[in-house]
Amino acid sequence: MKIIITSILILFSQYNLWAVTPTNLKISRISETYIEAKAFSSIHEHFNYKENTRHRIIARTNESDRSGYYFAISFNKKISHLPADGRIILEWIPEGKNDVAKKELAIPEINKYSRDLLVGLTGSDWINSKIKPVAWKISFLDKQGIIFAEKTSFLWSSN
Repeated sequence: MKIIITSILILFSQYNLWAVTPTNLKISRISETYIEAKAFSSIHEHFNYKENTRHRIIARTNESDRSGYYFAISFNKKISHLPADGRIILEWIPEGKNDVAKKELAIPEINKYSRDLLVGLTGSDWINSKIKPVAWKISFLDKQGIIFAEKTSFLWSSN
């Protein structure tokens, strides 16, 4: 009996059959909002000079500027299943323009306490709190560059 159980465990561990792979990780919901830099600061930052992300994963187009237009992204599985070496492609059409803007971001470090993912257009990519993107598309790629999750706004998908 021990041999059978050991054999099954070896089989599962070699092929990682119970793991969540990027192919079955899907975006379930995206909400959008403008967030000021002061909303990210906390008292902890004054002591250790490090941003307290409050269990959020935050990817910004300009890391030195926190104010910007953010996409709060929820997945069908825990975000701890995002590949550490993956990429985020963010494409958008700014209000009053016809050209598509595009940024590629690394998926930030994920810890076991991370619950939320925020992707922000910050700095020179988003300087006005009063406007919104006309349309957008967010894609998640694995280390081979294969898209495993993608979501678009209604206007993007109607192009």
